[in-house]
Amino acid sequence: MPVVDSTRQHPTSRIPVVAASTAFFLSCMDVLIVNLALPTIGEQLGGGMSGQQWVVDGYTLPFAALLLGAGNLSDRLGAKRVFAAGSALFLISSLICTFAFTMPMLIAGRAIMGVGAAALLPSSMSVIRENYPDPVEQGQAMGYWAFGGTIAAVMGPILGGLLTPIHWSLVFAINIPACLLILVLIPKMQTSERRSAPFDFAGQILAIVGLGALVAGLIEGGEQGFASVLVVSLLAIGVAALAMFAVAECHARHPMMPPSTLRSYDMRVSMLIGLVFMVAWYGMVFLTTSLLQNELGLSPFMSGLAFIPSAFAGMIGNLRSPGIATAHGTRVPVVGGLIAMTAGLTTMALLGSHLNAWSAAILVAVVGCGCSFVTPPTSSLVLRSVAPEQSGIAGAMFNTMRQVGSTLGIAVFGTLVASMSSFTSAMRICFLATAALLLITLGLSIRLEHNPSNITANRRIADHVAVD
Repeated sequence: MPVVDSTRQHPTSRIPVVAASTAFFLSCMDVLIVNLALPTIGEQLGGGMSGQQWVVDGYTLPFAALLLGAGNLSDRLGAKRVFAAGSALFLISSLICTFAFTMPMLIAGRAIMGVGAAALLPSSMSVIRENYPDPVEQGQAMGYWAFGGTIAAVMGPILGGLLTPIHWSLVFAINIPACLLILVLIPKMQTSERRSAPFDFAGQILAIVGLGALVAGLIEGGEQGFASVLVVSLLAIGVAALAMFAVAECHARHPMMPPSTLRSYDMRVSMLIGLVFMVAWYGMVFLTTSLLQNELGLSPFMSGLAFIPSAFAGMIGNLRSPGIATAHGTRVPVVGGLIAMTAGLTTMALLGSHLNAWSAAILVAVVGCGCSFVTPPTSSLVLRSVAPEQSGIAGAMFNTMRQVGSTLGIAVFGTLVASMSSFTSAMRICFLATAALLLITLGLSIRLEHNPSNITANRRIADHVAVD
């Protein structure tokens, strides 16, 4: 008779998905909520524009640079343990930021927060994989997880606008009850298995250097332009280190990112989807915010309200797409979502100077709805495309591509707007170029698995072939 693990939650338990969705919400919200508080922080703590920039980049850089390493640790030490460590770091860093009385103290707190976010994101996906092994329940759980990120993208600027006038520290204090909730729920989750394997020091170092330099180059490129010596140097270091990382992983006996994770066509296309649709979403949010505030003269708070319809549209997609993927296969909601994103961005480009607050809100909602039909099934596909013991690194790879995509969208769009005399012309070029990228991704997505059950079967066959 098989032994039943008494620590395992009943499949219908909502505890793991609540904890994982809250963690995804926090890690995404803290990219955005601080932006409106930066001028006030600068007035009270000093540091000038450089200090304000590091309040943002101090979070973004370690977040992106440590994702792959955190995903590997999640597979080695167990997703639950890494998830708990990330939650604790996020709580501690939120307390440091809340009570910071100097700019260096605040930046240090934000850096620790970035480390916590890097630990939270891939382990949250693994937590869902472990606690919801049934494909249908796993897909539904990924829908709720993705919805956490959708709400964060909308609520971050709104909460920043509401809390900053009371006191800037509240944009960090709001994290504390959410972190406590996660820490209370974690003991009720299924225990994760440890997997002993030699530590891949070379891979870890090269991944941190490569991703850190690449993201830093993209950030600085948005500020200084991509012809800057510093930017070119950072990008060159990043690309070289990542190339060395790829070679090292192919020859390592125990690689942190096994090359077999990219053997599947579905996995490779999922990585591309994660990159391109984040370029589209964050680039669009950046340009739409500039349109509303700088071109139409709306206040930051009123500009934030224009994104609320996209939250409701995103709720529809995040909750409906898992069921569609289960019934018709992953490619149906993914292709449909990419079509909606392409149509929304193309329409915004064609309207150009005729865009107003109402039409912008509607079209942002169309793009947001498209995103929400793409994220849950693609995230589930990533987890199903690899062996269970590789779910942490697979989630880290997917979220690394997302992080690079969001940084790339803002940096390139911002550089193009700054270099052109006409905002409308720059916006049209950005949106049409992104729509073209989405169309290419859409074409590749048509070949994604039609029947979700075939993915697991094909992966098992591939695993047996690899073992033989």
